[in-house]
Amino acid sequence: MSDEHVGFISMGEVEEEGKEVEELGVGMLGYAFMGKAHTNAFMKMPIFFYPPPARPKLVAIYGRTAKKVRVAAKR
Repeated sequence: MSDEHVGFISMGEVEEEGKEVEELGVGMLGYAFMGKAHTNAFMKMPIFFYPPPARPKLVAIYGRTAKKVRVAAKR
């Protein structure tokens, strides 16, 4: 990469086009504000790291109240 390709210009360039990205199972502890914040963060990982090191998939959720956990899992 030359010196003229820096900053935002270089951020849009993809070096490993077509690379297979493995899925990574993620478990979330909590369904309130921080659970939502962390879930949002891992779902947006491909925006900040491209190609992403893994494709996150929510596979488990845990919390104090079973009914609230079910509602959060549906969301």
